[in-house]
Amino acid sequence: MKDIIGAIIHAMKLKARHFFAVFLLGFVLLTATAGMKEALGLTNIVIKYRGWISITTLASFFLWVVSIYSWFSSYWNSRAIRKQALEFLGSLSQNEKWVITYCLYKNQSTIYSNILEPETIALEQKGILIQACGDSNPLARPFTFPNYIWKELQLRKVRFLPESLLKNPGFKHFIMEYDKKISVFSLDKIIKQNMQLY
Repeated sequence: MKDIIGAIIHAMKLKARHFFAVFLLGFVLLTATAGMKEALGLTNIVIKYRGWISITTLASFFLWVVSIYSWFSSYWNSRAIRKQALEFLGSLSQNEKWVITYCLYKNQSTIYSNILEPETIALEQKGILIQACGDSNPLARPFTFPNYIWKELQLRKVRFLPESLLKNPGFKHFIMEYDKKISVFSLDKIIKQNMQLY
């Protein structure tokens, strides 16, 4: 019984095209003319295992439909999540904008941040940042912008890095402080001190 259950679970991991191939093979075996089955030497096999072939064909068709539905469902959910994340870019808090401003200025899509940093947590919850693979420590870990978010930020770069901000002497100081403390210490104090730079 365990072997049967294991085989079913393993089969569920197959891709839609595999289910369709099994279904197509079974359908051909069941509907082929007697002459075709005779020519391929499959007549006895089809007669002997017709019941199993029918069950397998029907099950494969069902699993193929389920797989297709699951794929489309996942695809549309992914599109909805992306759309929502892009919409969030237009309603960020000032603190969240600072994180993006820093990354755009440095031209880096990945950043190390304190795991308890409220701005990082907020951006992650909105789908704008995701945790990335890489070295981490108990205090900080890498976060990155998904490719579609990073591309959109490049298009909106001037909104986060206006010429007036780049010429502001206080902005350079902010970047220096950010460089020194982003990996370990909270940036809340630094951000609050530079809120008036925009």
